[in-house]
Amino acid sequence: MFVEGSMPYEIQDLATNIKHYRGMVRGVMSVDEIVNSLAKPVEINVGDVVEIIVEPFKGYKGRVVDIDKQRGQVYLELLDSSSTMPIIVNIRGVRKIEGKQ
Repeated sequence: MFVEGSMPYEIQDLATNIKHYRGMVRGVMSVDEIVNSLAKPVEINVGDVVEIIVEPFKGYKGRVVDIDKQRGQVYLELLDSSSTMPIIVNIRGVRKIEGKQ
């Protein structure tokens, strides 16, 4: 969460009750600086083994079958599953465990 204001002490008072509050940046930040601090490039390739970190498949592991970078989605084949039907998960909803095998 980003809060903009002219009185730092007011922002500090607001932030004291926010869970996972990390700190305050004093001064001026451009929009590009904010976007760059939030965006993390995801290095996932076809064949990688990933762990799903979002519901409803949270905790499951899968192999990347296809990647749709425009939509930000990965197609996974679940490991330890009798079904070979791929599932679609947001690319930010997976964590890479190991590379291509």
